[in-house]
Amino acid sequence: MICEMALARFRNISTMRELGYLLVISHALLRFFLPAPPAPMPNVVLKNAIRRLRFERNMTQEELALRTGVSRQTVMSIERGRTNPSVLLAYKIASALGAELTEVFSMEGKLAPV
Repeated sequence: MICEMALARFRNISTMRELGYLLVISHALLRFFLPAPPAPMPNVVLKNAIRRLRFERNMTQEELALRTGVSRQTVMSIERGRTNPSVLLAYKIASALGAELTEVFSMEGKLAPV
C-alpha cells in the first residue's frame, strides 16, 4: 500500500524538491523493510610454521611440493599465508615435515560468538 502510494506519487513529480522527498522516503522504507545486514566476519587467520620447519629439515619448497603432490608455487602461497590449504593438504604437509598438524598450523583470532 505504501509502495503503491509512493509509485503513484513518483509518476506525478513536478519539481526536484519533490523528487528529493520521495527518495528520502523510499530510502527510509527500504531500510525498514529489508533485513539487517549480516554480522561482520570474525578476524581469524590461519598461521603456519612451514618455512621454519622446512629450514630445520633442510628442505626446499620444491622438495616439499614433490612430497605433497602440489606445485612449488602452491607451497610458497600457503607458506606466505596468501592461501589456506585444504584439510587433506594440511595433513600431507605436516606428514612431509614429520610434524604434528598443530605444530605446523595454528589459528589466530577469535571465532564469532554463537
